Amino acid sequence: MSSPHTALRPTSRPTSDKASRTTLRLHARPAGPATVVTVRGDLDAGSAGDFARFLQQTLASTPYVVLDMAGVTFLDCRGVGAMVAASSAATAAAGRLDVHDLPERHRALLEHFRLAGRFGLHTTAGGPGH
Repeated sequence: MSSPHTALRPTSRPTSDKASRTTLRLHARPAGPATVVTVRGDLDAGSAGDFARFLQQTLASTPYVVLDMAGVTFLDCRGVGAMVAASSAATAAAGRLDVHDLPERHRALLEHFRLAGRFGLHTTAGGPGH
């Protein structure tokens, strides 16, 4: 029987849109019972749709997802909305969505919207899954 992680495609997906200042890069990898999704670049109106679709696909194979957000350079309300939707989907599947290494300036945005408690916000030495 194959692992549910092997069905995840694509494992790496660059997205770009004229509204997005930089390319968003997403990479998924198994780490124990979870799938770690590494997020790099701007998570904004131009990339939130691709981000949401990538997380939906990931959650279809495992209900426990860890977002490694250390490389997020910009986060707006559309990106936060995609994170909230993914968190709701994970909870509905008896799983969860944890957020690791979110830069402080972006953590403040979640706190402003009173969403910090919705995510398991963690700072990880060595990154998620290490």
